[in-house]
Amino acid sequence: VEDYNWIMAHALNPDDDHIMQRRLVHHELNHKFLQAYHATAHQQWAQSHAKLGRIPYRPLTKDMDPDGVAAERFFLTNYSGTSPHEEQATWGEFFMIPEKHVALVRKIRDEKDLVIREILAIKYAQVKNEYRVASGGKMNDQYWDAMMREGLKLEGK
Repeated sequence: VEDYNWIMAHALNPDDDHIMQRRLVHHELNHKFLQAYHATAHQQWAQSHAKLGRIPYRPLTKDMDPDGVAAERFFLTNYSGTSPHEEQATWGEFFMIPEKHVALVRKIRDEKDLVIREILAIKYAQVKNEYRVASGGKMNDQYWDAMMREGLKLEGK
């Protein structure tokens, strides 16, 4: 109940910008919708970092903005670097918001470090598969192509 009250207070806060509100909603929905997959997904998320030779999750420190860009370029935000559970949900929020989805694809495309690019690509493919399975196949390549088109259209405004 306490988490629900916090989520509702922030998701419905008119002082937050609409992208942040949508990110919060999709983040929490990802936790709920993919609950059945979390046990195996957490192991897969951790394994996506295998080429690093270590599992890089770490706690947030006082000086870190949870929503800030992580120093580790294979994480989307500082908060996503805290656990596989939170990383998966952060990817879910970026996937489900057209503008963020476009930015995510560009992040992968533009990454110069081949190991980091591969890690990001593995995570991207994993999220696509998780949503495809969870949606009974409805969130397929055509769905994500439409998401990209919408994101590009919104950028053009």
